[in-house]
Amino acid sequence: MSRFFQSLDEEKQEVKKKTTAIIEKVHEKLSKREQKLMELSSKVDEVKNAEKNFEKLFRKLMNEIKKYVSYFEDNEVPRFLRDFFNEERIKSSKSMSSAASEFLSQFAAQSGIKTAQNEIRTLDEKKIVGKKKEKDLDSILKIEDDAEKEKELCSYLDQCTDPASTNEASVALFSIYSRMKDVGRMIDVLKSMDLSAYDAYAKNVCDKIDVYLGKIVALMSDVSDTEILARYASLLSSLEENNDQIDRHVIQGRALEFKFLKQNECPENDHPVFRLLYLTRNKLWNEALLHYNSNSHVFEALNMDGSPKSLSIVLTLSEFSRLAVENSEYELAFNIYLKCNETGLLNLRLEIYALCVILNEKLIGDPCFEEFIEFFKKFDANYLCLPSQDPFIEICRAFYYLNILDFVEAASIIESSTGFQVLSRLEESAMSLYNRKYAYQHQS
Repeated sequence: MSRFFQSLDEEKQEVKKKTTAIIEKVHEKLSKREQKLMELSSKVDEVKNAEKNFEKLFRKLMNEIKKYVSYFEDNEVPRFLRDFFNEERIKSSKSMSSAASEFLSQFAAQSGIKTAQNEIRTLDEKKIVGKKKEKDLDSILKIEDDAEKEKELCSYLDQCTDPASTNEASVALFSIYSRMKDVGRMIDVLKSMDLSAYDAYAKNVCDKIDVYLGKIVALMSDVSDTEILARYASLLSSLEENNDQIDRHVIQGRALEFKFLKQNECPENDHPVFRLLYLTRNKLWNEALLHYNSNSHVFEALNMDGSPKSLSIVLTLSEFSRLAVENSEYELAFNIYLKCNETGLLNLRLEIYALCVILNEKLIGDPCFEEFIEFFKKFDANYLCLPSQDPFIEICRAFYYLNILDFVEAASIIESSTGFQVLSRLEESAMSLYNRKYAYQHQS
């Protein structure tokens, strides 16, 4: 039996040796900091598992902890030590709880200092990165080839997080797409800009938003792509809803312009221009004429340089002029058509020449009428007065028939060429011409 127990003791000793060897090997692989923290963890476990003299062992541990502090990672108290300090036996003792709190507070203060230092370092790094990006953007903006510049700007925007730099790059990209007449990308770039940022580029775009939208509208006159139209509507909605720095009256005007001229809607409104269009399309002539006269300062401020800003006014006035013809206000229609045509935004020469026929002798001496007469002289090549596919030649035919007093044929030609219904007016003109010719014949 004694041999059995002796053998058992020998096995225990062998296991202990192997275990010790394993621990030593583990320690060899661990860093010094890890070894020290493992050592501290063992001491904490000893105190934690003590059934007697707990407070005495705790005070002893608190004295020993000081030599392990330098091994704490990032100056943070290890989790096992924090958990130990949160045990009920420590929290319930005023002296032990106070000692634990005092120890932890030292690290909280140091952690705050370190956090502040990290924040300062981060800000400095951002400034350095910002300056580098600014330098990169400057070099991109100097590229002369639009295709290459566009590629570099798109790449730059993908990695740029600074709002001011992003807006500067976006403005440059908008200009490129404007030259390329790529209206879809112009819309997307303008919508992507952070116009709520307080930088010079955002402020400039907000102040000149009508100009930017005008450039888009000028390219959308022939656009019927529903996706492009939907993107523009979305842009207007986002500008109206999300930015207090933009003049809302401008956006509301552009929204009405879009509804009237692209979506063929006719909402009632109090906008100076689109109120006239609303009244015109609803054939409310007396109200439309009163509104036109009351807001003459708006309609007379047409830009003769063909600025996109005038496009909606020109389109509105061209419709109003047609209603004026329907209501026999021929001279008013003639003058408005003439002014709109001078902007270069619409070609209204056909309507103007038709009104030269309609007004006839009332325009004698007017430069525009003289221009029409010079154009009519070329009509002598059509000596049989045959119908033509050219509407301008048709207007010349109408003028010819009126002057031979066939006002019915003249009115029919004008209606088929322009849509103007002027039979009664041309009957009066024919009668006036007849009386003048009759008087001339008697004088001679």
